[in-house]
Amino acid sequence: MTDEVAIVTKAKENIIFAMSALSEQQRLCSKYVEGGSYRKRSITLYTNAHSMENRVTSTSE
Repeated sequence: MTDEVAIVTKAKENIIFAMSALSEQQRLCSKYVEGGSYRKRSITLYTNAHSMENRVTSTSE
């Protein structure tokens, strides 16, 4: 592909396909890649998601 618009469009399609294969939690984490502090933010989201899951599990038992 040499057409710049076609290359960008194909890249966007590939991102959509790749994101659709991820879990919701992984998609939430990946939204922060552009923010600069990817690792800190993704760990925070991951930790928060797990603590919420634990609260739901412990209250429903």
